Amino acid sequence: MRWCQMDKPQTRTFKAFVRPCSINTGRFRWIVIAEGGGHSEHAINSFITEAAAQMAGDARARALTGMGYAR
Repeated sequence: MRWCQMDKPQTRTFKAFVRPCSINTGRFRWIVIAEGGGHSEHAINSFITEAAAQMAGDARARALTGMGYAR
């Protein structure tokens, strides 16, 4: 009997990065990128502080990782 590698799907890990907003000077947006590439998202809204953008981006990265996107 052969075991299939699909028995236990591996999930991607996502990481959040913050960059200055190109539309609103002095504000920030997050970008979430999958480990190894292939999937990314960016913030729709800008944030007043870099820390606020990082917190929101980290939350989105955790949510995407928890959704179990397959490699």
